[in-house]
Amino acid sequence: MPTSSEYHVLAVRFEGQAHQVTSLGSALVTLLQPGLVVGPVDRVIQLAAQAHAANISACARELRAVAATCRARARVCSDYTAAVQRYRAALAAPATSAIPTPPSRPAPWAEAG
Repeated sequence: MPTSSEYHVLAVRFEGQAHQVTSLGSALVTLLQPGLVVGPVDRVIQLAAQAHAANISACARELRAVAATCRARARVCSDYTAAVQRYRAALAAPATSAIPTPPSRPAPWAEAG
């Protein structure tokens, strides 16, 4: 399972991919300007360009959403890592009357480290 730092790396990658996809969409719209071809084919090209632009936009939006999920998971893993470190420190400390309780894993995908 990914750790906090691995989730951060994934978030950056997904954000970068969203940017690349958006750039491709912009290039497509620029290439397929109205009037590129005259006649009835121009309308077909424009409709196709609009459909592709909408699909590219949706793809970029989804990539940004996955990046946001990775950032949120990174925060959860970071908090879990801190809790595990506090638990380990309490175990290593001189004996006290209280026995430390290990932290619960906040989610099945959460990994300390």
